[in-house]
Amino acid sequence: MSFDNLYMDSFALMLVAAALFLLIASFALKPSNILKIPHSVFLVLVGIVLAFIIREIPALSFLGQFHLSPELIFFVFLPTLLFESSFKFPLRKLNADKIPIILLSIFGYLLSVAFITGLFILVGLFIPIPLPFFAILLFAAIISATDPVAVLSVFKKLGVTPRLTHLFEGESLFNDGTSYAFFVILIAFFVHDGGNLELLHLDIAILQFIVMFIGGIVFGIGMGYLFTWMISLVKDEETIQLTLSLVMAHLTFLLADLSKHLLHFGDYEFEVSAIIATVMASVILGSRGIQKFNPEVRIHMDVLWEHFAFIANSLIFILIGMLTVDSMTLENMKLLGVTIVISFIIIMISRIFSIYIPLLGFNLFAKKYRKIPSQWMKILSWGSLRGAIAIAALLMIPDDLTIPNWTLEISLKETMTTLIISCVLFTTFIKAMMLEYFVEKMQLAKFSNIETLETLEGKILTIYTLIEKIEELRSKDYLSDKNAKRLIREYKNSKKHSIRKLSCFFSKDCSTSQIAGFLHLHALIIEKKILQNLLDHHEIDEDTYWALNDKLVRQEERLRTGEKQIQGAPIDLKKLEGKDIPLRYQMTRARAIILRKVLRRLNEFTEAGLCIPKKELSLVINQYKKWADKAEEGRLYILKKYPKISRQGEYKIFSQYTKDLEHSLIKGLEQKSILNNRVSLFLQKEGLR
Repeated sequence: MSFDNLYMDSFALMLVAAALFLLIASFALKPSNILKIPHSVFLVLVGIVLAFIIREIPALSFLGQFHLSPELIFFVFLPTLLFESSFKFPLRKLNADKIPIILLSIFGYLLSVAFITGLFILVGLFIPIPLPFFAILLFAAIISATDPVAVLSVFKKLGVTPRLTHLFEGESLFNDGTSYAFFVILIAFFVHDGGNLELLHLDIAILQFIVMFIGGIVFGIGMGYLFTWMISLVKDEETIQLTLSLVMAHLTFLLADLSKHLLHFGDYEFEVSAIIATVMASVILGSRGIQKFNPEVRIHMDVLWEHFAFIANSLIFILIGMLTVDSMTLENMKLLGVTIVISFIIIMISRIFSIYIPLLGFNLFAKKYRKIPSQWMKILSWGSLRGAIAIAALLMIPDDLTIPNWTLEISLKETMTTLIISCVLFTTFIKAMMLEYFVEKMQLAKFSNIETLETLEGKILTIYTLIEKIEELRSKDYLSDKNAKRLIREYKNSKKHSIRKLSCFFSKDCSTSQIAGFLHLHALIIEKKILQNLLDHHEIDEDTYWALNDKLVRQEERLRTGEKQIQGAPIDLKKLEGKDIPLRYQMTRARAIILRKVLRRLNEFTEAGLCIPKKELSLVINQYKKWADKAEEGRLYILKKYPKISRQGEYKIFSQYTKDLEHSLIKGLEQKSILNNRVSLFLQKEGLR
């Protein structure tokens, strides 16, 4: 067989192995749910079992063709995982909690490295530990990188409060960048100085770290806005938009990584952090560029990227399990057994310090409503799992790397592999398995007041509609009278129970102002949804959307934290300048539409008998009536005073709206088999005007 054919066969077998791993991972979802084991944890077990099966059955040895490598994790899996997490991370949430996130991801990480190193040295005074200082430092740098996969899956399953989820995810994302930057600098100095770190080079190390972190933020923001602009150029091309999101994630990562070949200072290389750059680019695209995507693409985006992340995580955790069997030999475990047990204890203690010290310091200066509760600190301390970044860093250690005073019979890399894999398994099997128990015990997934209100209201309104539907089916004789009565009775009992709970909710230590606050907040949420629908149907442009959305977001944040709504200075429509007229007209028109729809929704509460206190509901309804009348008055005033400019902007908006309506109606005719697919596509392409 020729070399080329041999290579092709090897590559084909590698792809077959990857496909089989994904098949196994997919079918592992159900048993992991039945056993209440996080999917990632279950896959590590699967990987361990597979490794033993491969050893016993030579015919399956080809499964070993697909294995973990630093290139696979770093350039293929990591950009995917970073984008999937960051794209759904709201920029306003990142901005609101930037201080605790930075404290945890930078200061907390460095504290973790310092405590792990210091505690190892302290324990070494009493118990012999066969690791020199620089080996301990390298271990601390790698193992302090956290992995949020298993934690976030538990948070998502239980519905943990969003701010805690964002804090944990934000810490993990930027912690990845910090840990990798520290690791790269450390390895570079080991190699550059032949294993001799000197304080004389501390200034270079600090400068490299700053360049990586700040450079990554700046480069990532630039790439995020660049791709936001590119996506806006192809708004009607769904496939291209999805492709551009994939390109952005990997291109940002790769270009940032290649920067090390361009930035030099003497014998030292500088680079911008590929991880930080990808995170920032994804946050920008997800927060400021999301409205550039076609509405249907936005729906597909979540599904598509969740699927990509599922593929990446499935392969990573199966391969971690297989790597465990291959690397953790009995001899190594005997040699390092005591050190491994000590490392487990030290890592847990260090994590507690690296969480509590930064966050207690933050709480000293934070406003009351921004303070981090002690329960959150506990779960952040426990949820310190290790995964992809730690494994990627481990695999990137040069095989021939040496450090001074090394006395062990095995190499530095073998030692690090045994220690790191042991700690990854410990956090995966012990911490991840108990995480759900702690979350439930601390009641961290408990609904907020507004969520309780929405749940009960949604249940009652849905039942109200269902009963009408059942009556309609009975009138058409599609449902027997007996079965209809039985179903209606069951739904009415459920409705009564929900109304009682809703009544208790409002009467339970709720003042008039608190009830009005709940209703105002609920109405604001409805406003945001209507605003999004107006943009999706091209009834408003993006400038109008962002101008109104930013106001709604600020009002919502203030209501959630118990502050009063902002009463902005009224706009003097008589002083409008020509360039401001189109935007102001669209804003007043959009506000009039939104407020009228909110009023209809609030009136539904009364009609459905939701047991909401009439006095407070009337106050909110009357307030929205005043706002709606004022918005309509403003719209009519601008239209009367500036008819030409207003109507020109109106035509531009509704021209796109009717175009979308054309497509929708033509697709409807195709679904009814009035038009075939070819004719439908032709009409959509050519248009009716």
